[in-house]
Amino acid sequence: MKILVVSDSHGKHETLFRVFRKEKDYGAVLHLGDVEGGEEEIRRELARIHPLIAFKAVPGNCDNAATREQFYVYVYPKTGLRIFLTHGHLYHVNRGTELLLAAARRENCTMAFYGHTHRPAAETKDGVLLYNPGSIALPRGIERRRSYGILTIDDESGETDVRTVFI
Repeated sequence: MKILVVSDSHGKHETLFRVFRKEKDYGAVLHLGDVEGGEEEIRRELARIHPLIAFKAVPGNCDNAATREQFYVYVYPKTGLRIFLTHGHLYHVNRGTELLLAAARRENCTMAFYGHTHRPAAETKDGVLLYNPGSIALPRGIERRRSYGILTIDDESGETDVRTVFI
């Protein structure tokens, strides 16, 4: 199973839609926040391009998040893999990933995906993969290249691979 992991589209959905059309054989899209409106438009476009694709978005600091969960645990049904999804601002990821790691461990997750920094990052701490796909619309950092992630899960072995794709 291939899962697209995106973050920080900030209302600029055309790049997101191009990625939806370009990538093949994915079964879900996980959006790590700062959608800034248009979630229904994203769902409609996904349904038009790839029917039956699951879409989950967590709120970011630029989203209307007053009544929504600040994190979500995505459980991949075929292997039981648990992924902690959050935007990251409430875990102060600009200053480090310690709070994010602690939250993921409390939820028994072996992966934690986050956004907010607009910079791709991947590190494993205490057996938990902490992954940021960067921003699909407004990149920061040295390269300033838009990016997204692809998580591949082998249904037989349960092995996973996460990679960042630059556009």
